[in-house]
Amino acid sequence: MVRFACAMSVFCLVVVGVTACGSDEVQQRDRVKIALQKSMMQQMKKDIGQLRQQLRVANRQLIKADRPTVAIPGPVYAPSPTPSGDDCGEGVTATGSASCPFALNIASQYRSAPSSVLFDVYSPTTGLSYDVTCSGGSEVTCTGGATGTATVYFAP
Repeated sequence: MVRFACAMSVFCLVVVGVTACGSDEVQQRDRVKIALQKSMMQQMKKDIGQLRQQLRVANRQLIKADRPTVAIPGPVYAPSPTPSGDDCGEGVTATGSASCPFALNIASQYRSAPSSVLFDVYSPTTGLSYDVTCSGGSEVTCTGGATGTATVYFAP
């Protein structure tokens, strides 16, 4: 009976050992299978990300291709009325008692110091200098001279 008990114990150990070994192999296979599945999932996620990026680029290109190109013109401004007077050249107009040489000197001095508003300008016609005041933005108006009625218009 002791022999039988010993034989049974050995048999149980062998069966349990084989079963345990068998379960280790199964567990190992399961771990490998899970690792492969995780790896495949990561690769698929990466591939999906790349495909999404390619789709975004293709959509942008389609949108650009479908979008009509329209040239939008800039604002149209009505030309400012040209003051009546003597056209002195260089975009300068002299009115009143202003001579063209005096008007050109006024424009020249203003253009060399556009931040100033009061100038002492020489008139080649009279040989004298006169106080002249200028103001404006896209068109400058200057007044002054011997009688104060000389007005000069020009672009800065």
